[in-house]
Amino acid sequence: MREIKRIGEEEWKKAANYGKRWLIEIFFSGLKRVVDEIVSAKKDEYKIQEVIFKIYSYFVMRNYTEV
Repeated sequence: MREIKRIGEEEWKKAANYGKRWLIEIFFSGLKRVVDEIVSAKKDEYKIQEVIFKIYSYFVMRNYTEV
């Protein structure tokens, strides 16, 4: 509170990166929708490959669907 009064609310928001959390929340929400919580592979090495493939697919999808 003292910091806000000292430098002003707008400067404090910039310094604290206030309001940027929603960007991260949106990203992870979309990632969870695409990746899903289910990994169908049985072997550990294939589980890792499946998750990596799903994450890669999410990035490709985001690059083609951004406005």
